[in-house]
Amino acid sequence: MKGSLLFTFTQNSRRSQKRLSGLTAHAIYSISTGKLEGFNNKIKVAKRIGYGYRDDDFFFTLIRYLSISSVRSPSHKKS
Repeated sequence: MKGSLLFTFTQNSRRSQKRLSGLTAHAIYSISTGKLEGFNNKIKVAKRIGYGYRDDDFFFTLIRYLSISSVRSPSHKKS
């Protein structure tokens, strides 16, 4: 019976058994894609702001420049 709670429970159980190795790996090594998504966002913003670059080399140089850690998050030192 598809509408029963027991069917839903067994279906979820089968699904989690198939993905057990991935679930345990995530619990042990909690890796986040936040930094990668943030950098992708910087690339999208640079592409949007600088529409019409002279050539691809200039754009890829800008991406390399943005990948420098001091440019991404400058330290706030008081002089």
